[in-house]
Amino acid sequence: MTNRKTISGAPAALHDASRRLFMRQASAVSMLAGTGAPLALNLLAAGSAAAQSASTYRAVVCLFMYGGNDAFNTVLPTDTATWSAYTATRNQAPESIALLPPGTPPNLSARATSPARLGGVLPISPANPQGRTYALNPLLGSLRAMFNADRRLAIVSNIGPLIMPTTKAQYGLSTHPIPARLFSHNDQQSTWQTMRPEGAPYGWGGRMADMVASANTQAVFTAISSSGTAVFLSGQNVRQYQVSGDGALRLGTDINGRVYGSTTVGSALHSVVGRSMGSHVLEGDMAAIARRSIDAEAFLRGALRSPSEPAFGTPPVSSDSYEPEADPKLQFRDPLTGALAFNPLAHQMQVV
Repeated sequence: MTNRKTISGAPAALHDASRRLFMRQASAVSMLAGTGAPLALNLLAAGSAAAQSASTYRAVVCLFMYGGNDAFNTVLPTDTATWSAYTATRNQAPESIALLPPGTPPNLSARATSPARLGGVLPISPANPQGRTYALNPLLGSLRAMFNADRRLAIVSNIGPLIMPTTKAQYGLSTHPIPARLFSHNDQQSTWQTMRPEGAPYGWGGRMADMVASANTQAVFTAISSSGTAVFLSGQNVRQYQVSGDGALRLGTDINGRVYGSTTVGSALHSVVGRSMGSHVLEGDMAAIARRSIDAEAFLRGALRSPSEPAFGTPPVSSDSYEPEADPKLQFRDPLTGALAFNPLAHQMQVV
């Protein structure tokens, strides 16, 4: 038996805390069952090691495209057999949407949205090409530089919600494993984020955040969304914190803590919404959420610049139009039409 007060020289309180942390992390790992478990274990080890020596801030930034992405027009195999199949599939009447082979110069007199106007796809140099050649969409020159020269970009291929490779004939077999509700757009959006159809309570990001939250001095900021609620960030213990392109969201008061110009009214509002008037569990949860929101906003407001400063930029009144007074960093020039427009993704990335 080991003395109850210490284990290997560690105080009992520290041991109890470590044991609780281990149980929370083990629970999170168990939820990442299957192929996700090795990643979870590696992340857990890396997070624990980093917590001992990290002197700077690190974050993982994930961009989820709810509208989807035409992967076959983003990263293209250009070996002869695959390129021929691609061209035959996309070269359909009344107008081909097949991109042109590498080395084809752009035809600036062609229609703005035509493949001829773009020119040929951009070859890339994978470290392990596996006997094939690849290229990127002609509009992704910056990403090609990040891939070929900077080595700051990786392309992970052949991933998706399918459980295993599936042909059309196999799809019709009741014995062949396929994801639940495979052709439901909403359910597959959820499957990408959680490995379960719509209604899943926890996502990959939230499960991983459960493992590393203890290393953060402000655990409420472990999982942050800059664009509404994302089930990807929902954990068993970690709750995602939502911000907007203009920074922290305030609960009822202005940036100076006032309501109707009065800090007294602002304080009263926070006092009312931050306490439970009864014993009902829902009331208690609502009050706890309000208190957490108020405290987090105050902390984050002190850390971020004012929304009016260049770090955030000033978006135009209409997200569909170009306005000269809008911050140039929040604008982009459409490479097909040449028109300037507001870039909401840039706005989100600035607050990130």
